[in-house]
Amino acid sequence: MICTTTNTHCYAVRRLNPFRGVVQIIQIDDCRAISTTGEQWEIQVKVKQPEDLWGGESKGEPIYRYVRFGTWTKKSGLEQVPAHPLFDLTLMFKKADEVIALLQPALTELPFPLRDNFELWLLDGQQRMPLALLHSVANPEQISLYNSHKWVATEGTDGDFPSPRADQERPPHPKDTNPHRHLSALTSIIRDNAGHALAQWFERQQDGSGEAIELSNFEELSKRTLPTGAFPELLIRPHRDDAYEHALISDYLAWQAPQLLTLQHISDRTRSELEQHALNRAIEVDNLWKLYPKTIDPNFVNTARVEARLRATVAKPTLATE
Repeated sequence: MICTTTNTHCYAVRRLNPFRGVVQIIQIDDCRAISTTGEQWEIQVKVKQPEDLWGGESKGEPIYRYVRFGTWTKKSGLEQVPAHPLFDLTLMFKKADEVIALLQPALTELPFPLRDNFELWLLDGQQRMPLALLHSVANPEQISLYNSHKWVATEGTDGDFPSPRADQERPPHPKDTNPHRHLSALTSIIRDNAGHALAQWFERQQDGSGEAIELSNFEELSKRTLPTGAFPELLIRPHRDDAYEHALISDYLAWQAPQLLTLQHISDRTRSELEQHALNRAIEVDNLWKLYPKTIDPNFVNTARVEARLRATVAKPTLATE
């Protein structure tokens, strides 16, 4: 198997805050291929950054960074993007060819195992228990890169999410002109339950438990180990005593179902419920199904993909005829 060789690393990390599924990564030496769908891959090559526009050498330690070299699909192959003329294109092509040679056989091993087992959780304001997942990293050295305690529900371009059950519990006021009414309400719920917005890192173990990482000024929290059940399965705590809040969070998770199905450690019962909700967003399922670790309903993916094709056909503009 390609992903079990010594020099090849195949793994996945979650795209968080907001949660947008998982990123698949194939890495060898100074080159990697990454994908959010398992279909189109971005080829990135690590290069030494020139000191100036004339290609001068750095006076200090050289700086290396990954640059986008091209995109690859099984159907179209490599499509190169314009590269900086000061980069060694011969070397970049050599590195890119090495990782591309691994891509097609590695596709049969999707999805790759998640490696980001260090997790930053926003804690609730009462019991100091995990409320919402903020960030995750694969290496403890990366922990210091993330210090934001602000939870984000959606990307700015997503708009609002539908919540018919919440609207039943609390019908919108006729004069309410907020275009992101549900998003605003959900964000306020998480913020209010978080209290002073305290967050803590945990190292998740194979059994799902989490060992706390030291939290400054909170010695009693720094020594604890929490069981699997303390960490919300779908990344935010779903249970609320208030019917409106419960309905709002439930509808948010239903709307996120196509992305949540890419998670690798959820129960079959939860996965089955998500599959039913995900059929309402068939186009998203059609984009992500290759990254689902399993399906409960054997007809789920085919049903969603057929529906996606129908919606795409309806959405295509037709040429006017005389």
